[in-house]
Amino acid sequence: YEELAEKKRIVETKRSERIEKNEANRRNEEICIALGIELKEFKDEALKLREAGTQNIILENRKEKAEKKQSDIIKLSEELKKHTELLKSVEIAQNSYMASDKKTKALRDDYNQKNKAFLDEQAGILASKLTGGVKCPVCGSIEHPQLAVITEGAPSEADLSDLKEKYEKAQEETSELSTSAGNLRG
Repeated sequence: YEELAEKKRIVETKRSERIEKNEANRRNEEICIALGIELKEFKDEALKLREAGTQNIILENRKEKAEKKQSDIIKLSEELKKHTELLKSVEIAQNSYMASDKKTKALRDDYNQKNKAFLDEQAGILASKLTGGVKCPVCGSIEHPQLAVITEGAPSEADLSDLKEKYEKAQEETSELSTSAGNLRG
């Protein structure tokens, strides 16, 4: 439960970060628009003051700074989009891992329960293999007045082997998904 709670906390943290990044992206777009408007205003003012060389130089410097800011914001916006996409990929990978982990734990619990039932049935299994007049491999006796019986619905060794194989396969898949999610997080 602690591991699941930690994973949920991580997912919630990533969701919060994604919301914050989306909000920052929206603000950046507003700034880009405002800077675009400011850049246009600078261009208009530069045309009017063409005769005044000093003023024109000052306005050109402002224009260059505004264009640089706009370029920087566009680059940041693109990086933010890439980061947001990465966060989505991480979230998908983490959700896949958690689903696989839940399935693996269920298979493990089922295997453990059936393995215990199988082990509990060993006396009945041995008794079913006894033949009259042949010594018992456990006690050496030829006769057993009251043989243990196998409980109906008890798992067979083949059932147990199949279940163990499914559990181990799910374990490998969960491990791969965990590694993949970890690699995405960096």
